[in-house]
Amino acid sequence: MIVVMLGQIGSGKTVQAERIAERDGYNHFSVGTFIRERMSDDPRMMSGELVDSRFVEEAIAAYFESIDPSKGVVVDGFPRTLDQKEWLDVFLASHELKVERAFLLEVDDEEVERRLADRGRADDRPEAIARRMAIFEEGVQKIAPAYEHDGVLYRIDGHGTIDEVFERLERAL
Repeated sequence: MIVVMLGQIGSGKTVQAERIAERDGYNHFSVGTFIRERMSDDPRMMSGELVDSRFVEEAIAAYFESIDPSKGVVVDGFPRTLDQKEWLDVFLASHELKVERAFLLEVDDEEVERRLADRGRADDRPEAIARRMAIFEEGVQKIAPAYEHDGVLYRIDGHGTIDEVFERLERAL
């Protein structure tokens, strides 16, 4: 099964993706973690701008080549734009795969701000947070309907404890 985990910055995408991967023995690729590990000094990280789609697409392609995707894969933090979704669909189809679940963790802005204040990462500066939130909102307005059209979108209430959110995800899996 191929799962994509979508959500606002601070919505818990990576935590929940890790739990799904661990529970079901899936592979897990976190786009945010990948980018932070390779581009921590890049000005785009500090400003909240998206990195070049080609860079992320090449990383995902290389990751898929290094694993057995038939065991299942959870990708979190990608796609962020409709073009990225379309690229992912074509890429997966070339491997006779497709997204079977797209989870959108829905968390209000106040909760996002609280969570980000608690985690305190270097790239969680107020201006970068505001920019990333705006980029996400713009992208999700196009991505969510596309995944709904594909019949794979599950909107998940991302409020509550990690366990409570995971229980909601489990019901949708």
